[in-house]
Amino acid sequence: MRAKDRFEVVGELPNKNIDTGMGLERMKTSYPVSYTHLRAHETVAKKKKKAKERARCVRT
Repeated sequence: MRAKDRFEVVGELPNKNIDTGMGLERMKTSYPVSYTHLRAHETVAKKKKKAKERARCVRT
């Protein structure tokens, strides 16, 4: 992976909320978590996906 400072800035972005893919600074604050912790996040994501699919089926 290339460091952020190795890219040439050619101008300002038209919108400040564009994801440039360089937001990896957040990864510096990562910490190890247990497998159970990861499974809990996976379960929540699956429940949200199912709820979204059900809502889409009801609207059509």
